[in-house]
Amino acid sequence: MDNQSKPLVWLHGEVKTPPFSQEIRVETGVLLRQLQQGLSLRLPHSRPMPSYDAD
Repeated sequence: MDNQSKPLVWLHGEVKTPPFSQEIRVETGVLLRQLQQGLSLRLPHSRPMPSYDAD
């Protein structure tokens, strides 16, 4: 792990959503690492955020 990377830690009981399977935790960790490295994610892992006008 280079000095720009931060460790990924799963906090059990902290997230109030259904638990992730081991496979999903690994995939999510890989995707988070790619984001830390400056890579852009695309569909199906990422979607553009809608824009809103500040009227």
